[in-house]
Amino acid sequence: MLDTTRRLSVRTIVLASVILMASLPSQGASVLARTIGPDHGSPATDPQASPSPPAIVSPPPAGKSVNADTFAITGTAQAGMLVKVYNAASAVVGSAVANATGAFSVTVPLTQNAGNIFSASATDAGGAESVRITVPTITEDSVAPVISGVTLASVSPTGATITWSTNEPTNSTVRYGAATVPASTLTDPALKTAHSVALTGLPPSTEAFYMLTSCDAAGNCDATLHASFTTAAAPPTPTPAAGAPTPVTPVLRIKLVRGWNLMSVPRRLAEDKVGDVMSGVADRVYTYNATGGWDFATSVGGVWTGTLTSIEDGKAYWVNSLVDGDLTLTLAPKDPSRPAPRYSLPAGWNLIGYTTLDLAPSVNVSAYLAPLAEKWVSLYRYDPNTGYEIARPAGGGFGTVEIGRGYIINLSEQGDLVP
Repeated sequence: MLDTTRRLSVRTIVLASVILMASLPSQGASVLARTIGPDHGSPATDPQASPSPPAIVSPPPAGKSVNADTFAITGTAQAGMLVKVYNAASAVVGSAVANATGAFSVTVPLTQNAGNIFSASATDAGGAESVRITVPTITEDSVAPVISGVTLASVSPTGATITWSTNEPTNSTVRYGAATVPASTLTDPALKTAHSVALTGLPPSTEAFYMLTSCDAAGNCDATLHASFTTAAAPPTPTPAAGAPTPVTPVLRIKLVRGWNLMSVPRRLAEDKVGDVMSGVADRVYTYNATGGWDFATSVGGVWTGTLTSIEDGKAYWVNSLVDGDLTLTLAPKDPSRPAPRYSLPAGWNLIGYTTLDLAPSVNVSAYLAPLAEKWVSLYRYDPNTGYEIARPAGGGFGTVEIGRGYIINLSEQGDLVP
């Protein structure tokens, strides 16, 4: 009697299970089968396991803001997944299907002037939805900052310093100039509430105009109206004391002939730009050094181009003169504070000049090249009428170096020429 009852109970349970499974939707039947079956709950074999949540890419970095009515949340998920975006009240505010590469973009509305909180999930074709992941807060900011406390200080003959404050972190921009339309712009991109910008390059005793602009991280800006100030007067030019020597600005004339000449300058020029020195006199200038090779400048239509930009003491220059006549040079006043010139020459061929701060017309070759004793092998100069002439350490050839002329020297090793 007990066995019969037990067999009846088992049959009743099995029959009830079959009827229940047949009456449930296929998804529910599957769940029930997993519940009472031998493999129930195994994630590795569970066809209804939750999908992976999406990965969010696009929200702005922490601390940043946007000024917009909507924002596109982008990211990646498994291809074909439906990505849903929920607001803080758990309402779906947007969705999109991840494409074949897994990328998705969902545009959501933003609450103005507030932090917007969203979460996102991924749902597969069977309706299984992943856990939601939190989207970094998107702060919408459409309120412009406020500039206050504008102060002008440190007014000088050429500028001033402007300081101001803002009620939130912003950048700093000043447009200014000596005309009603500011001609210069200074910008500090750093976001801060205390601002200071130094204006420079203005003429003395001149009315200058300026306008300030500050923009926050979301691009909202506040700007002041044009304001003005007057730069300070320039300090008076010092008058030399009675009996003080007046600096001498000597003029040097170097005779050139039409064609190629080898020349040098005895000390610094008052204006050393090639175009200013050679204007109307020559159209090509070359110089050479053993380490860098040739530097040159050429003039076409009065415009000078090339790697050579200035004429310096201590060097020699090949100059292609367009005329027979004098090249007039204005020398800089002698500067007692300037260190004595020293020219480092590498081994091999070099173009050198005759440097003389006191403008001595000439000096003995051996005396001038004494710092290079035992190092110089030969010295050449060039005369447009007679060609090359040579001097050697043992004697012979020309015996002096002369102001305005250039020379070609051959060194057996590196040395310093100290005139």
